[in-house]
Amino acid sequence: TKSISSSSSMGAFVSSPTINDVPKRTFYTKTNVPFHHLLQQQQQQKQQCPQSLSSKVQLRQSSPQHTDASSSTGYARPLVNWYPGHIAKAERLLSETLKSVDVIIEVRDARAPKATAHPRVAEWTAGRPRVVVLTHVDMVPKKSFNMWKASYNVWGAGRWDGM
Repeated sequence: TKSISSSSSMGAFVSSPTINDVPKRTFYTKTNVPFHHLLQQQQQQKQQCPQSLSSKVQLRQSSPQHTDASSSTGYARPLVNWYPGHIAKAERLLSETLKSVDVIIEVRDARAPKATAHPRVAEWTAGRPRVVVLTHVDMVPKKSFNMWKASYNVWGAGRWDGM
């Protein structure tokens, strides 16, 4: 049996060999632990857990569509939802609220005027007057502020919202 060794006394990342054409798995383990002990531990954990939980507790195997291309260990990136439900709910509430508003006063941070604007506000408020207020103007270099001010005067807020 092949044992795992590393210079660290805390642990090491270890890639397992391919077993029966199963993709590699990556484990974090204490040093000098034989690989077969890791497999035994995983099997024992599966047996101790209820069936519904065992699928959640299993170590995730790499697959081509979920594998980090820059990783040579076969590490599988977790799937992350970058658009959580609370953001979708807030967007829905904002769009519904803006439908009943006659004049929109949009407050943006002068340090990053485009980044602090919602990209769909112009779409949701089309045809209604909108006032854009820049805050924290004292924290922005005069030259930058004057350039943004000139852009807003020439193009309006819609130019920077994708309109």
